[in-house]
Amino acid sequence: MKPVLKTQNPYGDLKEDPKVPVISWKIQRVLFFLYTHFSEEIKLGEIANRFGYHPDYLSRKFKQELGVPFQEYLFEIRIQKAKHLLLQSEKSVKEISYDTGFCRPEFFSRVFKRMSGLSPIRYRVNFQKTNHFRRPSNPKGLRPHSWAL
Repeated sequence: MKPVLKTQNPYGDLKEDPKVPVISWKIQRVLFFLYTHFSEEIKLGEIANRFGYHPDYLSRKFKQELGVPFQEYLFEIRIQKAKHLLLQSEKSVKEISYDTGFCRPEFFSRVFKRMSGLSPIRYRVNFQKTNHFRRPSNPKGLRPHSWAL
C-alpha cells in the first residue's frame, strides 16, 4: 500500500494525492538526522534509542513509509553525496568513502557499484569524458569570479 498525502483544496475539502507520500513526523525527524550525520557511524538500534523507538518499530515504519529498508536508505544518502564528491572534488575514492560514512573503501565500492551500476572510478571517468559537472572554461570577456563555481 502506497502512502497518501491528504491536501486541502480551496473549498476546505480534503483530497488524496497518491503521487506524494506521507512521511510521519517521526520518520521526518530520523531523516533529518540521517541527512545531517550521514558521514558518522550510524546503526539502526542507536538511532531508534536516540528517538525513543524500538529498533523493530523504526525498521518497520521506515520500510512502510519510504518503501526501502533503513540501511538501504542510508546507503542512498551516502552514495548521492559520494557521486557529488567524485565529480566536484579531486579526492581519492578512499577519502570519499571515509567522508561519506563507509568504514572500508572496498565495501563502499561494492555498494556504489550495486546502486549506480558503475564503480566509483568508472563513474568519475564517464562523467568527465562527457564534460558533465565540470567547471566551465573561461568564456571570453568574463573575469574568473563571475563564472567560477
